[in-house]
Amino acid sequence: MSRTHAEEPLEFPWAPPAPGAPPVELRPGIHWVRQSLPLQLFLDTLDRLGALPEDVLVLPSHGAPFIGLHACLDRLRRHHARRLRQTVEACAE
Repeated sequence: MSRTHAEEPLEFPWAPPAPGAPPVELRPGIHWVRQSLPLQLFLDTLDRLGALPEDVLVLPSHGAPFIGLHACLDRLRRHHARRLRQTVEACAE
């Protein structure tokens, strides 16, 4: 997703070395921030991306550009749901 407001810093999920440590500023306007629930942040981001049109051109950081955002989002959601079920099952054994 693109930034629309120059005054809003870009934030990347990252756990600083010590609780309560201030954000590390990489350069003006770009910060690393503590994120206690990175998977929830990821899943929330999938929901936000779902608001984009299905025919938007996706430019992934890995792999070739493609069209078909919603199918990709559905695959990612199913993958994480399946892995969560496997984790729960493994813990129950």
